[in-house]
Amino acid sequence: MKYMKRAACLALSAALVASAGIVPLAQAAVPVSASVLEECNSVETPTVESVTALIAQIGDVTLKSGEKINAAATAYAQLDEESRALVPNVAVLIEAQQVFELEQALDQLYIKRDDVEGKTVIAPNKDLVNIRSATVLPCFIYSDNVGLSPLHIVAEYWGKRWVFFKQVIISMDGESYTKSFGNNEVLRDNADGYVWEWAEFNASAEEIEVLRKMAAAEKITIRFKGKERVYDIQMFKKGKQSILDTLHAYELMQNASDTVRAKALAGIR
Repeated sequence: MKYMKRAACLALSAALVASAGIVPLAQAAVPVSASVLEECNSVETPTVESVTALIAQIGDVTLKSGEKINAAATAYAQLDEESRALVPNVAVLIEAQQVFELEQALDQLYIKRDDVEGKTVIAPNKDLVNIRSATVLPCFIYSDNVGLSPLHIVAEYWGKRWVFFKQVIISMDGESYTKSFGNNEVLRDNADGYVWEWAEFNASAEEIEVLRKMAAAEKITIRFKGKERVYDIQMFKKGKQSILDTLHAYELMQNASDTVRAKALAGIR
């Protein structure tokens, strides 16, 4: 009997409790500590009281909370429908799962907090943000007062010579998209013998689709085109993955409540 109980806990029931939107996190390969397993093994059949206690112990959600959330969700999924309705803090479990999923998505990205203005900039991973190169990547801002910004796209050139680009042309497996800019839409700077040119704009629905196509393409060439000079650069695996990661995090942020957003951002600082 002890073996059967342990096996049930380790299996982390894949049952979906559709009415509450709760799914055990077994698919995420969250490690289960001996302490959580011991607690799970101590109860042959989960009860309303034991599930309530498991949810209560989750506490503030961080990237280390996966095993506690998993144990609570697994036990909740094993209750019958009538018992599930009696769990008083099931909303806490649902919110914890949402916060944890968002934290995992944001953890792949570059997060820069501005406490003075109450804003958080979320961009592709730090390796890509800090690299001196040319690229086209999405980003977004979360403001404590205003909420979630539209998805932005930053087109940036860095090099030894000015391009004075007025167009960015993206070629994706032979399909191309062109973005044109006015004279005041491209910002420029220089230091230490290098020059920067960049433009930032809100992504339209068409441009979000272009980002998805970029992430799926085998070959991507980005051209920064000026009146007298062009500069081409290839986008490789890391850049494409960063687009997917940013779009995924933005979609989760769009669907999350302000409370979930704030808790997820606090949990990864």
